[in-house]
This record gives sequence, structure tokens and C-alpha cells, in this order.
Amino acid sequence: MNDLVSPQIRRGWLDDAAAVRGVFLAATADMPYLRDTEPDAGTPEWISGFLACGYSHELWVTELRGQIVAFATLSIDQLGHLFVTPGFQRQGIGTDLIVHAQRARPEGLRLHTFQRNAGACRFYERHGFTVSELDDEPGEPDVTYSWRDQPPAQ
Repeated sequence: MNDLVSPQIRRGWLDDAAAVRGVFLAATADMPYLRDTEPDAGTPEWISGFLACGYSHELWVTELRGQIVAFATLSIDQLGHLFVTPGFQRQGIGTDLIVHAQRARPEGLRLHTFQRNAGACRFYERHGFTVSELDDEPGEPDVTYSWRDQPPAQ
């Protein structure tokens, strides 16, 4: 970061819906294929539906100077979304969120992203995720990544 203020990760709530939606729209502005698959992402209905699924579904947001600049969603074993506002990308915020997710789910995580989203693929691979499945079905081909915490070598 260019200043001394550190981003803070906290649980997200329904009151964060507008800010989360803003992050999603900004982060996907140049990726209409992402918007087409998640047109409701970040809306109050999406967030309330996600949070209503119980303790195993979590919304996490990153705040910087009182502004939500990123968010991630976690379910039992899946990282569902991770988006960072473009002006805050490549500053470690996405890394902080992925590390938070890995610590929250040390038994392992799965995620899906589109094969054409090369930046996301590189990001997840840098953080220890490996390809576990490729989807070549008609439409937008996606890729499934998996991550497992490795026990210390003895």
C-alpha cells in the first residue's frame, strides 16, 4: 500500500450489499462473461440468500479507510467469489483474502473460475491451488482448482 493504513478483513453483512455490489461491478467491468453468469452478485437479495444458508456460508470484506475494496465468499469447502476493486489490485489485498480463506478452511478449498480469466488462474496458482478439473462443455469453459493445507514434514 502507498500509505500507512492497513486494510482490515471483517465479516460482511447485509448492510454491506451496496458496497459489495460496487466492488463486483468495478472488478468485472471488462469481463462481461463474468457479469452474465452472476448478474445478482452483491445485491441485497444475493447477500441475504447467501447468509441465510447458515454458519457454513460466509461473506468477508476488506475495508481500507472505511471503504469496502474487496470481498470473498466461503462455503463449507469452496471459495465462491474473490473480487478486488481495480484501483486496489496488486497491493496484496487479494492475497490477504486468500490467506484468510485458507486459514479458515485448512482442510482444503475448491474454486471455479473461467479458463479465459488468465489473471485469476495465475493468482490462484501462485497461492498453491492446482487444477483438478477442466470443463469443456458448451458455453464458457471453466476450471476447478483445489488447495489442501500440507502438514509439516517430519
